[in-house]
Amino acid sequence: MRGRNPGEKSIEERFWSKVRRTNRCWLWIGAVGTNGYGFIRIRDRRAKRPPKGIPNDFIHLSHILAHRLSYYIHHGSIPPGKIVCHHCNVKICVNPNHIYSGTYSDNAHDTIKSGKNIGKNHWARKHPEKVLRGNDHWTRKHPEKITWRGVNHYLSKLSLSDISRIRSLYVPRKFSQRKLSKMFGTKQGTIYNIVNQLSYQSHVELPATHRQSKQAEQKRGRSEAV
Repeated sequence: MRGRNPGEKSIEERFWSKVRRTNRCWLWIGAVGTNGYGFIRIRDRRAKRPPKGIPNDFIHLSHILAHRLSYYIHHGSIPPGKIVCHHCNVKICVNPNHIYSGTYSDNAHDTIKSGKNIGKNHWARKHPEKVLRGNDHWTRKHPEKITWRGVNHYLSKLSLSDISRIRSLYVPRKFSQRKLSKMFGTKQGTIYNIVNQLSYQSHVELPATHRQSKQAEQKRGRSEAV
């Protein structure tokens, strides 16, 4: 026996039938996903067309998160590139006063403030002064101890001689990065980073032939030295 067609009632009527209001949060009592957020089914996956009355913002979906639907009902369309965040950090809350449109960064900051990202008994939360960050981190104080970078990394396919040869062979519009990537069995992005000194900077000095701007700078430096 098939279930009730979701098109029999409007999306708003079905939404309000699954909301229980409290003094603080409006809790979603409908279906809840494994991520902890409530959701509502818009249409059957087998249906080729969505039922009538579905907003254009959700016409391409089979399900929609409850707090996103609440935002649409009370505030309108969700701005492009934005997500719906909670002030209260209650995932099943659909109170329009507790949700807002923000970025993924805003959502991450809310999680940190709520303390849900790490336990309250974590040593880093109890003793934040002991967490080494920035210039106090050991990698900043002792960069010479970092031995797994560049050609020393266990996943590196290139040697020092390969880096030197790549930079000497590369000539714009004559010996392309694509040819070099096929020759050395690596990605073109790796070759780009090598010839433009974005990686392997401390291994081999940049030759004067890899880029016209660098070549001009080197020539000026030589003339000034003389």
